[in-house]
Amino acid sequence: MKEIVVISGKGGTGKTFLTSSLAVIIPDKVILDCDVDAANLYLILEHQLIKEENFSGSQKPVIDYSKCIKCGLCRKLCRFNAIDETITIKDELCEGCGVCALACPQNAIKMENEINGRIYSGKSRYGEFIYARLGIAAENSGKLVTIVREIGRDIAFEKGRNFVLTDGPPGIGCPLM
Repeated sequence: MKEIVVISGKGGTGKTFLTSSLAVIIPDKVILDCDVDAANLYLILEHQLIKEENFSGSQKPVIDYSKCIKCGLCRKLCRFNAIDETITIKDELCEGCGVCALACPQNAIKMENEINGRIYSGKSRYGEFIYARLGIAAENSGKLVTIVREIGRDIAFEKGRNFVLTDGPPGIGCPLM
């Protein structure tokens, strides 16, 4: 199996256009859109959605107030100042490090998976098609790109496809590079 990845140092250079053109002429392939911040290959390649699933790339703390004694240790140890004086998590400041949960003497704080995006699998007339969308202001695009690529490779291997064709994310710091 060979992989063809269309990437560029910046956005707006025609990666999606080139990838969609290649999707028409390359036989026996799986098509991936790894631009998880702005996936748009699905707009060009009409496809039938077969599977949709949540992506969780991080965790967030959740406080069980029936156990919390408001000792303030979690607040004191949080280096992001994400816990206020009423022992409420400020989501916009929380980095999900888990120190609060580890330190809580009452085990009142648990880390729960946070939904950061969605993964879509389908089929177009040009082949199997996988793409994902990262949530607004969500982190972990690298993890999501890795999962999309793994799903694509698995499908290509299972179905004996000769190519994986990937529309990459823009920028020189992209996780695909």
